[in-house]
Amino acid sequence: MDEVDLYSELSAVRSQLVDVLSLEAAGVLQQLCSLLNAEEQEEVNRTADRKGRVSLIVDLFRDKDPGTCRQFIQTLCMICNELPMQLETRLMSAAGDDFAERYKSLMMKMLLLRYEKIPEDLLKRVTLDKTFISVVKKNATKLRERIDRTRDEPCVSQDSEDGTDTMVKISDLLEPSTTSDSRVIVLLGKAGTGKTMLMHNICHQWAKGTFAQFQFTFLFEFRQLNLVKRTLTLRQLLFNFFLMPEEEQDAVFEFISANPRGVCLIFDGYDEFLGKFSPATPDISRDPLKPLSVAELFSGLYTGSILNGCTLLVTCRPKDVLDLPLSAVDRVGEVLGFDHRRVEEYALHFFRDSLYKEQAVAHLMENRNILNMCYVPALCFISCVCLDDLLSTGSSRPLLPSTMTQFYINMLTAFLRKKDAVSSSVATEPLLLQKYQQEINGLCQLAMKGLEKSNIVFYTRDVPESVMRFASDNGFLTAFEVKKEDGTKDLGCAFAHLTMQEFFAALHLITSDSVTEAQLKKKFNLKSKWISRNDPKSVFTDTFHIFVSGLSSRECTQFLSRLARRHLPWVEKRQKVILEILKKLAASNLTGPKIIELCHCTYETQDLELAKLIGASLTYELRNFRLTPVDMTALVFVMNTGGVSVCLDLAGCSMERDCLEVLPNCKTIHTASSFRSRKYDDRFAEALSAVLPKIGSLKKFDLGNNAATVDGILSLVKTMSTCSSIEKIHVVLSNNHVSEEGLCSLSHSLNVCPNVVEVEGSLSDNALGDRGLARLIKHLPGLQGVRVINVSNNLVTMDSIVCLAGSLCTCKNICEVDMSFSDSVLDDKSIEKLLSHLPQLQPLKLLNISNSRISTDGALLLVQSLLHCERVRAVELRPKGEAFIKFVKMKADQATCNLNNNKLSQVGVLYLVDSMSICNRVVEVEVCLKECSFGLEHLVKLAAILERSPNLVTLEIRNNGMTFEAVVNLVRELKGCPDVLTVRVHKNTVHITMENPNLPTTGSMDSAANSLSDVNTSVEGGVYLVDSLKGCTRIEEIDLSQNSIGDAGGKKLADALSNCRLIEEICLANNSIGDEAAVKLADVLPIMTHLKVLSLKLINISDSDSIHLAVSLGHCPTIEEVNLSWNYIGDDAALKIAEILPRMKRLKELDVKTMAGCSVDFAEGLTPAQEAQISRTETAINNLNPVFGVKFVIDYHFEEIQKLKFILFDQDKPSLQLYEHDFLGEFTCNLGVIVSSKKLTRPLVLGNGKPAGKGTITIAAQELSDNRIISLSMAGRKLDKKVSPELCTLLQKPAITLEILCSLTSTNPKGNPNQICVSFQDFFGKSDPYLEFHKQGDDGKWMLVHRTEVIKNTLDPVWKPFSMPLISLCGGDVDKTIKIMCYDYDNDGGHDFIGEFTTTVSKMCEAQNTTEIEFECINPKKQKKKKSYKNSGIIILKSCKIARDYSFLDYILGGCQLMFTVGIDFTASNGNPRDPSSLHHISPMGTNEYLAAIWAVGQIIQDYDTDKMFPALGFGAQLPPDWKVSHEFAINFNPTNPFCSGVEGIAQAYSACLPHIRFYGPTNFSPIINHVARFASQAVQQEVAAQYFTLLIITDGVISDMEETRHAIVQASKLPMSVIIVGVGNADFAAMEFLDGDNRILRSYTGEEAARDIVQFVPFREFRNAPKETLAKSVLAELPQQVSQYFKQKNLSPSSSDPE
Repeated sequence: MDEVDLYSELSAVRSQLVDVLSLEAAGVLQQLCSLLNAEEQEEVNRTADRKGRVSLIVDLFRDKDPGTCRQFIQTLCMICNELPMQLETRLMSAAGDDFAERYKSLMMKMLLLRYEKIPEDLLKRVTLDKTFISVVKKNATKLRERIDRTRDEPCVSQDSEDGTDTMVKISDLLEPSTTSDSRVIVLLGKAGTGKTMLMHNICHQWAKGTFAQFQFTFLFEFRQLNLVKRTLTLRQLLFNFFLMPEEEQDAVFEFISANPRGVCLIFDGYDEFLGKFSPATPDISRDPLKPLSVAELFSGLYTGSILNGCTLLVTCRPKDVLDLPLSAVDRVGEVLGFDHRRVEEYALHFFRDSLYKEQAVAHLMENRNILNMCYVPALCFISCVCLDDLLSTGSSRPLLPSTMTQFYINMLTAFLRKKDAVSSSVATEPLLLQKYQQEINGLCQLAMKGLEKSNIVFYTRDVPESVMRFASDNGFLTAFEVKKEDGTKDLGCAFAHLTMQEFFAALHLITSDSVTEAQLKKKFNLKSKWISRNDPKSVFTDTFHIFVSGLSSRECTQFLSRLARRHLPWVEKRQKVILEILKKLAASNLTGPKIIELCHCTYETQDLELAKLIGASLTYELRNFRLTPVDMTALVFVMNTGGVSVCLDLAGCSMERDCLEVLPNCKTIHTASSFRSRKYDDRFAEALSAVLPKIGSLKKFDLGNNAATVDGILSLVKTMSTCSSIEKIHVVLSNNHVSEEGLCSLSHSLNVCPNVVEVEGSLSDNALGDRGLARLIKHLPGLQGVRVINVSNNLVTMDSIVCLAGSLCTCKNICEVDMSFSDSVLDDKSIEKLLSHLPQLQPLKLLNISNSRISTDGALLLVQSLLHCERVRAVELRPKGEAFIKFVKMKADQATCNLNNNKLSQVGVLYLVDSMSICNRVVEVEVCLKECSFGLEHLVKLAAILERSPNLVTLEIRNNGMTFEAVVNLVRELKGCPDVLTVRVHKNTVHITMENPNLPTTGSMDSAANSLSDVNTSVEGGVYLVDSLKGCTRIEEIDLSQNSIGDAGGKKLADALSNCRLIEEICLANNSIGDEAAVKLADVLPIMTHLKVLSLKLINISDSDSIHLAVSLGHCPTIEEVNLSWNYIGDDAALKIAEILPRMKRLKELDVKTMAGCSVDFAEGLTPAQEAQISRTETAINNLNPVFGVKFVIDYHFEEIQKLKFILFDQDKPSLQLYEHDFLGEFTCNLGVIVSSKKLTRPLVLGNGKPAGKGTITIAAQELSDNRIISLSMAGRKLDKKVSPELCTLLQKPAITLEILCSLTSTNPKGNPNQICVSFQDFFGKSDPYLEFHKQGDDGKWMLVHRTEVIKNTLDPVWKPFSMPLISLCGGDVDKTIKIMCYDYDNDGGHDFIGEFTTTVSKMCEAQNTTEIEFECINPKKQKKKKSYKNSGIIILKSCKIARDYSFLDYILGGCQLMFTVGIDFTASNGNPRDPSSLHHISPMGTNEYLAAIWAVGQIIQDYDTDKMFPALGFGAQLPPDWKVSHEFAINFNPTNPFCSGVEGIAQAYSACLPHIRFYGPTNFSPIINHVARFASQAVQQEVAAQYFTLLIITDGVISDMEETRHAIVQASKLPMSVIIVGVGNADFAAMEFLDGDNRILRSYTGEEAARDIVQFVPFREFRNAPKETLAKSVLAELPQQVSQYFKQKNLSPSSSDPE
């Protein structure tokens, strides 16, 4: 809007504005006046009339310049309370529209320029006119229910109100809003369907004039917003992260805030957002200027708390929509991706300029597996790229990959060939991998690092330049501009697609040396798709596990071996780990989505053995989620390979019709079950009809409840006539609006299915009525195959039911009928009439009268059905009106009655139970009451009823509110019930079990209860209860475990038991009954002649009472089980028990868990003769899985082989002699193996080496040395000034005259004792303070441990920060007192004491961050003499930090692996290996100096590499067949896999290669050093202390390439790498010693110094006659220091230094 419009608009609203401002408070007018100059303000103040003043203010601003005029309008809109909305909008539009329009133009220009840079072909892949969206009208409840049932990536095409989806274009989805509230649109889509490209296209189209309803469109990608860590305002989000206005930012933002309906905010990729939705809190206000986190800003926009009225478009994958509150969503759409037609269109466009276009498209469309993948646009592109590469070879029938993983591998090589612009015949896969191996590995490492940190966007500065250039040139990474938090720009990059990042990450997992097998098992799992909501770490890993599975395929082994440069067994071993994990998953209980994911993984492996195992193990219940053609392909593959007939249950699974085309490929489906989904309409039924005849194995077909009409069902039934194998059909037409005509047609069609012998039909929930049911009755005799029929809820009357009963009497084939009268009114007469016909309804299985309004008399009539109909098995009257009568085919011998949760009174319950007593078949009555409490009078009546209930077996009364006293009364009252066997009381449940009257009874009937158990009681209650048992002489079981009976209760129990001579089982476990009670109980045991089980576990029996109890048990001949565990049973009691055991003839089990245990004996040595016992553990009593507390302390020496043996014994007696205990097993290993594993679990073996059963031992290692460092920063304030000691002495003399001579020195004059010469510095100067730190020794004396530097001439010193070992300062005890003393430095050594204080390290550690601690510096002498003395200054502790000074052992325990490589000199100077004088000659003993060096170093270092696969290289030899000299060759002659298995493998490869090479020269070290350095440089990129490389070079003479070697070592000194050189023979090794930088710094020929000393040289000749371990000690002496030194320089800490 131009200036004229601004002023004209203000003039147009002048009168209205004056009226509004006249009503405002005086403060408002004052604020507006403050915008005027002083002269104008005086003029306003001189105007007396208020309205006149307002008019003058408006006129003055109307004459101002445009900027001031806009400021006036914006201010009054902000501060005026009475301003009408319409007027405010008009004014704000006039004030800001000019800038807003310019900002809009700037935004459009920016977008057009941005998208002009994108290739037109790429932009056309997603076009608005061809992108179809499935839209769902707002129905939050339905949407939530549907999405909750879907798996991770369903295509959530939700049902609209009429049950069908609406196909619309994106322009329809963004139609203008008709409300002032915010509009939220959620757009779902699977990975690769083009959501992000579609969002960019929306912006592009808006910039070109489409979507005119939006004045501004902002696009934000969550993957970039993840980089934002600080809080932002809405303004900062819009301007800093999209586009900054060139002018008047305040005005533009005000306009946006005032016109939210014209703003469209697009947030793309919510599934990639780390913050996730933040529920509304009071902090998320409507203030747009308040800084909030990105999550809070997004949540505020989403809920309308911020910028209410805007349109918010959010894209995400279906699984993540669960995080969003769906109540705020207006519409949900889904990007559908490609269908069959669009795949063909895309392929034709892709190959439009190709000579083999028709051939390519035909290949793509004919291959079903590939076509299924192409439904995802991203995978369609990959498929076309791979197909193009394969067809470029000239093959007419190229072999297409069968899995997604293999396609991506082909994509990798195709992209590389495309970059090199060469054909596949020239640039083969091995050559390409060899050429780009380092770059590919770097890219893989970047991908894995991103997934582990949930990072998709990377700053290009964080990516190695070579990797970035390689990836961007090949299209793997795309670079783009990234807005930083401060609004500045940076360059970022991301993988072309997330699946591509997952593919490269999977490659890293399989091929990287840094990933051990244990880590491989931990990182590979399937939870990334199944429970990613609970695991944000794996929020992005949707296909990662698919790729990892695919890489375990045999077809990928060679590729992985080349990429990793490892031999095939190494790769196969890692692949086997993945396959084993998949096998274990098949044995677990999997849900439907998990079954599909497992099938995907199995399909990717193409492992038939695995597929057969999984296919035969799974139960294919796939319910309530969406299935895609790709899912069906994987599923069919597994089912076919499994080779067993399966039932495919698809209940509730919606699927695309293309899925049906996959089904005929399955040869093992015998039952297709439950196509139950409202998505299955007549079109789906028609498609299914075309498929069914092709499934030759199908025998049973179940068509569940769906949206198909009778016409659709008829087409399916007619198809059945051509399906010769189908024998059974289950058709459900519930709620399908079946008419009479449709019913007739269906009946006719069923009759013409000759092979169908059984039909189950459900016509429930239709509107058949009496007339429709009559037509059905007419057709029933002709439906010979019908076995089951359900006609529930069809608005039929009782008369129709009577007719149906008559028809069913003649239909012998129908064996089951279900009827329901739900939600109807059944009067007593109807129920009575119904009950009279029950005996005639022979097939009736279930009568459902749920939610029917039934009177109390009607309910009792139903219960009486137990009397009238002998087929009734159960009557259930449940809460909320649910009611069922269940039937059996024949006469029911026993019946039950269930009346749970009914509001029956005590009298009603008793009446009901009494009525049951007259029914001979009722054996169980269950009454669950909510508002009923049984009192004593009710229990008396209940007992009387039970006396006359001859057949009642079980009575259970739940939730009855009975008190403990009531339970006791019940037991008493049951004395008169001779048939009561068991009374169980648990909380508020009473369960009474009666005796079966058909069994003969013996003995007296003077006691009722035979069993009392599950009683929760107190001490007082226990006494009361036990007292009531005195008369229960027939009781057989008492279980009072886990109560508090107490000593008094125990005594009374013993008295009561003296009358219970028939008792068989007593359980008093977990009670404290006391010693006296235990003795009394022991006394009554012998009279219990039927006692079989006695449990006195944990009742605190003493040793003496245990002896008494043992004597009594000796007189219990019927006892079978005794449990006395966890009591104080000593040796005497144990001996007594052993003595009486022979008398206990029937004893089967005795549990006394205090008599046996196990312990570990720990020995060290090299041979049996050298073994020495180091220590023993404690004894773990009666424990098969002991965890020992005793720790073995051993001195660790890296350079030595420390062999350890762990021996496990079962301790049978208190003896220290091991031969007197049972040997359980042992385990032997090197200490290095334990240290490198940190936690080691191995099986125990016997002395002969065979397994000791299934026993294992787990050993954990931990470093005990305290390597903590304390760093302190100290200062002082107002310390005491200097005072000459001579002056202090003289001043202490009384009544003297003192003459003070001042000079530049402090030399005292001779003669006059009262004359002293004091230096200016000591008399007038300030102090020269320093600090001393002291710790207290064991003898109590203080020892100096540290002294700071001296700070000259200051009373406020600040000392330099310093560090010291914590163990030096306080012995490692942070609570130990230390003393800090402050002195004034003197040149003559007589330092003056200023003061001191004591503290502890724990107190000092409070000085953290900006918190300082002050200590008063106290001089005890001054404090004693002067009452006014406060202190001698303040010592300030500015900071205190404790850190670990990590050792070599810390890094090893943290998981660092030592990667060992051997380089062997094969130059001619070594001599012919056939000549005994040759250094390579292998003696009859099988050794030489080369092998001795390999064994000495390798035997130790191999313990620190988990896979023990070591590259072995040679140099200086001629190799066959061309006999060219090589200085870097694999001695196993496998250049792609130079690894040898262990030291033995190196020795074997060395011996095998000698006859096949020619020794030559020269002696060049640099190629092998650079070879290892390349791998070490890759480890640097990991930024963790995970790998350290050690190169052992064994040589015989002078180096030929010294300059290149020096340079290579200098460069390698920056890497995690060390070089060990062993010189064999008697040559001059002076040059080698020059490389070992012990005495000097090594420099390269460029003058660059080595970052550290990494070379250790040892001449072998010095160790020829020494023990072999001496060489290893010398060679490896410096390696631990070099390892720790490197990681400290890089500031890398161990990943974990403590054992798990």
